[in-house]
Amino acid sequence: MAKKLTQKAIARQNKIKAVALECFLEKGYEDTSLNEIIKKSGGSFSSIYTYFESKEGLLLEVLSDEIKRHFDFFKNLENDTATDLRDFLLHFSQIFLKKFNDYTTIALARIIHSQIYNLQGMMKEWFKVNQDFFADTIVIKRFKREKNPYLKENAEQLGTLFCTLIKAPFESCVFGNTTMSEQEQQKHIEFCVDFFLKKLV
Repeated sequence: MAKKLTQKAIARQNKIKAVALECFLEKGYEDTSLNEIIKKSGGSFSSIYTYFESKEGLLLEVLSDEIKRHFDFFKNLENDTATDLRDFLLHFSQIFLKKFNDYTTIALARIIHSQIYNLQGMMKEWFKVNQDFFADTIVIKRFKREKNPYLKENAEQLGTLFCTLIKAPFESCVFGNTTMSEQEQQKHIEFCVDFFLKKLV
């Protein structure tokens, strides 16, 4: 059984992760050393290896925190049954795409892409642990509550497909290091929602 962390230990962990995120965003992953993180956070090599095991483990913990932070923005939609499906998808997509146009999200995605070979052994477990915090779970839950039998029976595939449609421009943002304007986001969202509802459902 894992030893329960004290409040002091949790605070130390959070400080290390906050400093690591700041350094990764400012200098990039490769150019950030553990020495720098330790110096700025007041931590130690011992605490980093105890809590995170490695620099890669620290990066994935930072990423987990960001995933959970983003998921919190969707909480009010999780049990929404009153809203019309189109309005629900529009609202969800506005939040979803806005988060993908966030500087921190784009920067972390660029880091993950650059480290994918080094992280490949750890990513499978990371996805397994964090899958409940992916935004598509919100859409899947909504589809499972719909009266439309096609939506109910294919909720997981359709939920994943819908989210893939919405975040399609994200790859261009990552590799081009750019973001979409609010007008571009809204145009893309309305097109995808209408296409999805009219052509697929």
